[in-house]
Amino acid sequence: MLDRIDKVEAPKPQPPIQLDRRPCCIVSELLFDEEDLVLDGIVRWLLPDRALFREASRYILERSNDRVRLRILGKDHPAKIIGTTRDGYEIAFETPIPHETVVEWVDRYLTEE
Repeated sequence: MLDRIDKVEAPKPQPPIQLDRRPCCIVSELLFDEEDLVLDGIVRWLLPDRALFREASRYILERSNDRVRLRILGKDHPAKIIGTTRDGYEIAFETPIPHETVVEWVDRYLTEE
């Protein structure tokens, strides 16, 4: 007789950490491991657990649930694309970036929208 195998549930998405989404312009890269693809662009806003990445091209392809790494200032942050808008790819980080680091980067690269 076969043993019953319980289905493992995927983790439920957490609401974003509350912090102002101040506009910034941080030169970054979005890396797709499975496709060996690297997109150059900028981070338009950054929170400890989320970011908006805008590809440096005219067109943005519809992407969702892709596992990626967002390279910010030379450091890779494993993440997942959770949505695509005309403004770019909304990214959810696997491990939040420390709040102090986010504040430092956004203060340094702050822009007016």
